[in-house]
Amino acid sequence: MPPGVPVNYTVQADPQYGGNAALFPRYGCSLSPDGMYLQCDTGTCYVQGTPGTPPEGIVRCGGVPPNGPPDQSPQLPTTKMEIFFAPSNWSQTDSDYYDVSLADGYNIPVQIEPVPGTYWTGGTAHNWCIRAGGTTDLLEKIQQPEYRNLSATMLVLGNNRPVALWSSCSYETQVNKTGPGQANATTTPGEGEPIWNLSCCKAACGTEKTCPIDTLPEDHRTSQFFGTFYDHTYTYQYGDDQANIPCKGEKSRKQLTSYLITFCGGRMLGSAYTHLVNVSPGIPATVHEPAIGIDLTIYGTEKRVHQRVTILTFEPDHPPRNFTQPLSPIGPYYEISSNIPDAEITGMEIRAHYQDLGSTIDMDNLRLFTYNGTWNPLSPGGIDYQNQTIWGLTNNTGVFAIAEHKPPTINEIGYTLPDERDPLTIRLTAVVLGTDPLTYSWDVNSDGIGDYSLADPVHTFDHPGEYQVGLEVTDGSGYSREQLATVLVSEYAIPLAPGWNFISIPKRLDPGRASAGIAFRPVETTIRAILTYNASSAMWENIGAESIVIPQTGFWLKSGQATTLPLIFDKNPASVPPVIHLARGWNAIGLGESDPLAASLALQAVEDSWTILIPFNRTTQGYDTSIIQGSDGIHSDARKMEPGIGYWLFMTKEGELPATGA
Repeated sequence: MPPGVPVNYTVQADPQYGGNAALFPRYGCSLSPDGMYLQCDTGTCYVQGTPGTPPEGIVRCGGVPPNGPPDQSPQLPTTKMEIFFAPSNWSQTDSDYYDVSLADGYNIPVQIEPVPGTYWTGGTAHNWCIRAGGTTDLLEKIQQPEYRNLSATMLVLGNNRPVALWSSCSYETQVNKTGPGQANATTTPGEGEPIWNLSCCKAACGTEKTCPIDTLPEDHRTSQFFGTFYDHTYTYQYGDDQANIPCKGEKSRKQLTSYLITFCGGRMLGSAYTHLVNVSPGIPATVHEPAIGIDLTIYGTEKRVHQRVTILTFEPDHPPRNFTQPLSPIGPYYEISSNIPDAEITGMEIRAHYQDLGSTIDMDNLRLFTYNGTWNPLSPGGIDYQNQTIWGLTNNTGVFAIAEHKPPTINEIGYTLPDERDPLTIRLTAVVLGTDPLTYSWDVNSDGIGDYSLADPVHTFDHPGEYQVGLEVTDGSGYSREQLATVLVSEYAIPLAPGWNFISIPKRLDPGRASAGIAFRPVETTIRAILTYNASSAMWENIGAESIVIPQTGFWLKSGQATTLPLIFDKNPASVPPVIHLARGWNAIGLGESDPLAASLALQAVEDSWTILIPFNRTTQGYDTSIIQGSDGIHSDARKMEPGIGYWLFMTKEGELPATGA
């Protein structure tokens, strides 16, 4: 069956007895050299009738080579669909019966459902007419972690890829051979091993009541697995009570029930169109399909006539199987298939027409995306804005989508300090979004040569200063983005944690960097707010860009991520040490020194008026134990104040607090 193309079959049942039909899907088949059987990934079978290559002939098959008889059964495991057609000389009480069975295993999804309008709706007695089977790909589901024990036993591989699943019964019969008369069975005539009896509901387990399959080992519970995803389906020898489904035609209109049988239905086919074309060297084949706005031009090396070209479309949210989904698909996916041999196709052009490209699409990023995961830039002039047409060129046949490819984005290049005691050694960081796998190239020497390939490398600079750092990121599709950033590396830096940070500047800043707009610029992309507390008015205040950053003043910064605030201090030895005014009540302060100092010494200038000092911990996002003047133990005022940390200080009266270090 060509993928996505409906095939109609008319079945003439016996007038008196009706008729039975069974379908065993198979794929990945090739005819054996002797023409006797089809060798398939699953469902290998004898050829019956005259072999031929469709559409010239039809291959019918059944039976298991090389040792099995050429009956109607293929090589297990396969999904099975069965249907009994009511006699053609029928009455309104006669029903068709149909089912989907996984009792012998699974290879592809199969679903059967009566076509609305063709079955009787006058009653439900022996007339359920419900859907059986399903479209879920169980080969994908069984590879989920919760089924690892089951898949280790029941998953069948072909050419190193999953192709089928055993049922517990078929596994014990075909693989373990524990059934009656088999190599690993008991010697009791007519009986198999207990696990075979239970898996196949035979011998002592021969009835539904005496076949408790939920007691099978975990790696044999195929019935429970099948039943999780498929309704009204035989998942073992008894299975669902509604698995054998009756359905009646409409006698008064002489209307027999029609059935829609879907294989691999998870592909969500949108539309299908088939054309016959001629192709010769120098004379390409052309296909125009206005219904979906597609024009194809196929170039070939040989002369061929009446060659089939089929175009299938799939909605953007449901890409075809085995297709890596691109970013931002525009319109549907297209699958192009033809019986022109791939080796003879030297090129193919696809033009897709759309009603509206949309204002959000970046025209410069449009690409043709092929089934093998390759992004191809559109051909020159591949966008016709006036006629709303997009086209591209490719030498491949298969599945295509025209999509907006978005190269990686690089945001917030910065750094953290692996060791706060060594501010010249930094860990570079960046927020990168893109298709995995991502590869990194950091240039820290501004020479155009990559120095590090890690996502967050550590580098040591020889001197404080501003440095140009370059980052190039390449995504899994081979597209890159470069970005330069200026990082300030200093002899002193304050680490910032995600969330609120209560900090202070321990020394006077370089005059050229003393304004808030410049002092906090290295972290401007991550900082969400900067506040200070005016003790005189008891009010919170936002810091403006032109405000001068006063040493020893406490600042509240809310950061979106872990980062580092580097500081460049004033080198002028003639500068007067800073002094801050303290009001009565609570004040937001910090240590006026770049080295730790006991609180009693740091606050000696206001020893007659301070009482309590409370430090903030950025890591825990809470306060540490307070320091109380004149106290000892955990509240001792001999505890050291740390530079860069903010403190709440309570004053009983106003005072002036000078820095303890220049």
